[in-house]
Amino acid sequence: MPLWQPQFLHWQHDIRELADPAGLLRGKDEATLLIRKAALERLPASAAAELHALRLGNRALTWLDHLVSRRGLAPRHAARQWLQPPS
Repeated sequence: MPLWQPQFLHWQHDIRELADPAGLLRGKDEATLLIRKAALERLPASAAAELHALRLGNRALTWLDHLVSRRGLAPRHAARQWLQPPS
């Protein structure tokens, strides 16, 4: 079964990617941050710059999705856990 990334199932299971020789899937899935222009305009310039530079990647978002979808953490709590440096 083809599954997109990022998605929590990839955190728990080793799911192989399917070959796509015809290019129907248009390349590799990549996590992309989206924000409405109106919301972006309300942010301080420094916060907007930090968001623009933020690159989580599929692995980080897969883990965050696992924390929310499978462990029941609120998105804010999952983000706080991700932001904590490893001890």
